[in-house]
Amino acid sequence: MALLAAAWWWWATPSRRPLFAWLLLLGSAAFLTLVTKVAFMGWGLGIEALDFTGLSGHSMLAAAIYPVLARTLASPAAVPPRWAIVAGYALAAVISLSRVVIGAHSVSEVVLGFAVGGAASAVALMLETRHPPPLPKHWLVVGLAGWLTLMPVVAAPSGTHGMVQRLAKALSDRDVLFTRADLHRLRPPG
Repeated sequence: MALLAAAWWWWATPSRRPLFAWLLLLGSAAFLTLVTKVAFMGWGLGIEALDFTGLSGHSMLAAAIYPVLARTLASPAAVPPRWAIVAGYALAAVISLSRVVIGAHSVSEVVLGFAVGGAASAVALMLETRHPPPLPKHWLVVGLAGWLTLMPVVAAPSGTHGMVQRLAKALSDRDVLFTRADLHRLRPPG
């Protein structure tokens, strides 16, 4: 999704500053998310009082990508840009909530992941308002809507969690990684 939005932005508008800012912020947010996960898995660095073991990658990516994508695809004649952006953040919020509902993340992990991703998209969107890209062709919007509809049903798991686990094992030189249950057992006595 990010690559699609970035490609359209690159092709459709002469202003590269918002695109580069967004990609830099998106990369920085992804790196921060990775660091928090590896720090916990490899060394047990979390916050027990907040039930925090690392930023939610789903929440971060959704908040970083969907508002930008919605703004990029919105026709100002049909949907005011601010409402498209609100819709993008609303979709990101639903995705974030789903992570708590299925027990994949705690509320703090989701809220902080959403905040980091939301900051990345907000900065890019503030820069972008000076030079909005033209609306993509209808076939692109229809194709994207179809992909968004089918993706949750047919997409295979990405395997990124396994990659993060392997990285944490390699960096920490541990055979067994820390888990959420360990976070609550690591509380200092007293």
